[in-house]
Amino acid sequence: MKSLFSLCVAVVTSMYLLSDVMASEQAKQTSPAVQAMAKILMNVNHFPSTQEKQTLQKIVDGTSNTPAERSVAQAIINLQHSATNQDKTRLQQIISDKNAGTDVRTLARIVHDLNHAPSRQDKIELSSLQ
Repeated sequence: MKSLFSLCVAVVTSMYLLSDVMASEQAKQTSPAVQAMAKILMNVNHFPSTQEKQTLQKIVDGTSNTPAERSVAQAIINLQHSATNQDKTRLQQIISDKNAGTDVRTLARIVHDLNHAPSRQDKIELSSLQ
């Protein structure tokens, strides 16, 4: 019985450590642009602030950012309670693009579906991208 308990403790501890390592690897792979957008979206309420729009404009203008990242940043700049119809069309293209990174597709979906503020579930996903 003692050895079974010890084995269970070892398995649980290993799983915990493995999940921590996987989260660290995810954070390393998440681009600075995605991290910045996730941070902005965590607290957005109806539209981004002037300072947040300046940060987003740097992402739009940044040549090292992917076209998908730049499109999502522009859609966030354009937010007025929700994404514009034109931005929703582009965001849907990103969501459907299997070549776009998972992180940027997640952001695109959140912005596409945004209604005034991110949902509780969206915030959980955004926190993993920061």
